[in-house]
Amino acid sequence: MDNRPAHTADSLHIPANVALVFQPPHCPEVNPVERVWQDLRGRLAWLNLAHIELLEDELLAWVARYPAAVVQSLTAYPFLIAAIDYLLARTS
Repeated sequence: MDNRPAHTADSLHIPANVALVFQPPHCPEVNPVERVWQDLRGRLAWLNLAHIELLEDELLAWVARYPAAVVQSLTAYPFLIAAIDYLLARTS
């Protein structure tokens, strides 16, 4: 989570199998979803679609087709894996 004030909640139920890792605000280079968006932009940049709804449909189709290995390669930063492992070890 990028820890921006707009992305906070007063109360939030976090499941036991979820660990939140807070990142500095305004640092997209450490946010793994930014790499996914970059990849998607590269795949969809040259599409010429008549309506925003068609772009949404195309975007959803691409996301649904992403193999787990590709998502992992785009998002599994070593520092995030280490942070998640640390947080999970503390809650066990």
